[in-house]
Amino acid sequence: MKHYSRRSVLKMVGLVTIASAAGQLLPLPRLNAAQSPTNVAGLDDFMQVSQQLTQQESLNATVGCALLLALSQTQKGLLPALAQLKALLQNQPELLQHDHLAFASDADSEKLAKVILGGWYNGVVGKAITRCMSPT
Repeated sequence: MKHYSRRSVLKMVGLVTIASAAGQLLPLPRLNAAQSPTNVAGLDDFMQVSQQLTQQESLNATVGCALLLALSQTQKGLLPALAQLKALLQNQPELLQHDHLAFASDADSEKLAKVILGGWYNGVVGKAITRCMSPT
């Protein structure tokens, strides 16, 4: 059994007291994780394409919003490319039946589909998650 000196006990009590006081004086910002995402252009199309690509019926809309915002910062012309990918998947649903994701007719849509899948499965959303929360 370890014996603590009076000095070390007083240090610990002092640190706990200071931390508690700081928590009361410096409140943390409200957590918005449970709030629904605001209207973001292209979110419905993005969620529909994501559901088709991941073959999951229920995907988290807040995470989808964050992914869409992060992708819009890294992918030029995302919304038109997303509309093109959506049309391609609706017209040729058999593309999703293969073992590997490969669109022989449209390399740009294939690249975007892989980026979207990578975002969902890697969980990379960047800093965009704070921008898609509802205002308080």
